[in-house]
Amino acid sequence: MKPRLTCSIIVLSLFLHLQNASGFTTAAIRRRRPSIRALSSAPDLDAGRSARVSAVSSADPDARGVIISPSVAKADFLRLGEEASAAVGAGCAWLHCSVQDGVFVPKTSFGAPVVKALRKGMPESTVLDVKLSTVDPINRVPEFVSAGADIITIHPESTPHYPACINSIISSGCLAGLALNPSTPASVLLPVASDVSLVVLMLVNPGHGGRSYLDEVLRKIPEVLQVYSSLGLPRPYISVDGGVSPNVAPSLRGAGADVLVAGGGVFKAKDKTAAVDALKCGGGNVEVEGTGVD
Repeated sequence: MKPRLTCSIIVLSLFLHLQNASGFTTAAIRRRRPSIRALSSAPDLDAGRSARVSAVSSADPDARGVIISPSVAKADFLRLGEEASAAVGAGCAWLHCSVQDGVFVPKTSFGAPVVKALRKGMPESTVLDVKLSTVDPINRVPEFVSAGADIITIHPESTPHYPACINSIISSGCLAGLALNPSTPASVLLPVASDVSLVVLMLVNPGHGGRSYLDEVLRKIPEVLQVYSSLGLPRPYISVDGGVSPNVAPSLRGAGADVLVAGGGVFKAKDKTAAVDALKCGGGNVEVEGTGVD
């Protein structure tokens, strides 16, 4: 057994022991997971979001297939509506909105107005998958809820109280996600796993680029699944973000990833339908326009 996986199992075992000793049982954790009815009762949740949240939450983990969530940060912003519509038309059920503030990460991207525009312009069924790479994300949650986000993901390192932020997202009517950087252990999920529907595994350090940590992600996927299984929780969506290409997609799918975030791989492809198909079930190279494909 690999040392890293062994360490995670030890941490998980200690956590479960402390739960049993304090009377905080696995059953109690399971009850903390909000039901669709609870999510739908949030005061600002419209009918469209309720339907999308319900569809995402109720999908059978063994039958939901691979979802392509292209990062709109890689689209041509002069033609954002056209580009996003083309991606959805090519088979992308989700759109990934990577929000970067220039503080938590060195780069800046865009804010809630772009998410609001996408919500207005996209089909009702399109899921807006928002990742906040920002400091103090709990202060940003309300504006992205109002803009139309369906899933809001945060980094545990971005706030000293990430469980409180996860709770804020759930209370707003959105689904919550947690993003794990290459150096972030799967054990950070333990306090919040019952409320986290999407686990995002970063192939790169956000905002920095550089080398791809493919081997680390492939090792981390079973660690995440082990956390949920040991707590008696349903399998979460596992997303991989940071330069997913048709060349690495097969190994990620085989390891258990079911959401692939590919920016330039979709938006710069001459044939977006072929690019999406290659990510979902194929492999090999797809012809792209320009440079900078992630």
